[in-house]
Amino acid sequence: MEKISVITPCYNSAATIGDTLQSISAQTYSNIEHIIVDGGSKDNTLEIVRNMARPGSVIISEPDEGIYDAMNKGLRRATGGIVSVLNSDDYYASDLALARMMAFMADNDLQAAWGDIEYLTAGIVGRYWRAGHYTPGKFRFGWVPPHPAFFCQRSLLDQFGYLRYDMPVAADYELMFRLIEKHRVRCGYLPGLITKMRTGGNSGSVRNIFKGNFSDIARAWQINGHAFPWQFPLCKPLLKIKQYNLKAR
Repeated sequence: MEKISVITPCYNSAATIGDTLQSISAQTYSNIEHIIVDGGSKDNTLEIVRNMARPGSVIISEPDEGIYDAMNKGLRRATGGIVSVLNSDDYYASDLALARMMAFMADNDLQAAWGDIEYLTAGIVGRYWRAGHYTPGKFRFGWVPPHPAFFCQRSLLDQFGYLRYDMPVAADYELMFRLIEKHRVRCGYLPGLITKMRTGGNSGSVRNIFKGNFSDIARAWQINGHAFPWQFPLCKPLLKIKQYNLKAR
């Protein structure tokens, strides 16, 4: 049974991290390494982590340079063959989430894979992101996997690089673009809900939505040797509109 390393960056996350920790402890998949990277929280986040984290979890607490720095700290510390990030305001949709994903990747010899996510506002589902399958060039039309349900081999990061620090909003987009569209790693889509994500966070403000959707994403294309497609600003909002009030099938 291959080990999976789940990275949880957090900072002053006392209100939500309990759900994150509980969802990991409830997983039926047993070979999990959970790495919690705290940025020096001022509330009782660390107390909750120490009381609720699964046995053997790695806990790091020190100042960092932001969420992507925290993610990279955890990813570099990871010893699992598969890695994923579960933020401190997100949680797995079922206790079978990791078992399903790990079996899917192993059975299909995949280097990266993703499933679906739900967005929750005050506990109510307002948006369902059904990622769908990848075909070459699909990024041109606004497609991207949802990063809270994205998994990949740790060796890919050693080979192709980790999250970039010079993209404060869309480093996760750039990494997935780099792996899937540029390097064409063996990847696949597992239909079904994997992660529930509370709205808000690093990309939740109007300013960051604009920056993430256009400015940083345009840079992601350019630094990976691709011209930013003219149709992207038209297609991406349309894809997002379809996700609202969309139920899983």
